[in-house]
Amino acid sequence: MTPNLTRLRKLLLIALSTDADNQKVAALNAINRTLKAGQVDMHWLADKIDKPDPPWLLAPAFTASPGEMLDYCGEDLSLLALNERELEFILSLNRQRGRYGSTWKLSPRQARWLKGIFERLKLTRRD
Repeated sequence: MTPNLTRLRKLLLIALSTDADNQKVAALNAINRTLKAGQVDMHWLADKIDKPDPPWLLAPAFTASPGEMLDYCGEDLSLLALNERELEFILSLNRQRGRYGSTWKLSPRQARWLKGIFERLKLTRRD
């Protein structure tokens, strides 16, 4: 599993650019939590800085509508790769889409989370 690289980038910028000690500590703790959530450690991060992935891997350019992303994330094979929170999120979005039909819309926060799950699955699934 790969940690959220966008979040890591933002947190590193905060940790390295702020003069406030409390912000540095908070950013470093958040970096550790983000790495742990991605099941990697500081050594992984140091390796990424030393030998970065190709740009196309760091910034995937997947374009899909919310409905297409939800369909992809809701496939049987994709459901196996989701954690409990993500699975409940995908299932709740499917229920909302069924309830509201053509008027179904995502909030900005839901859209970001769905896009993050979708991009991670597209990178990890080989279909």
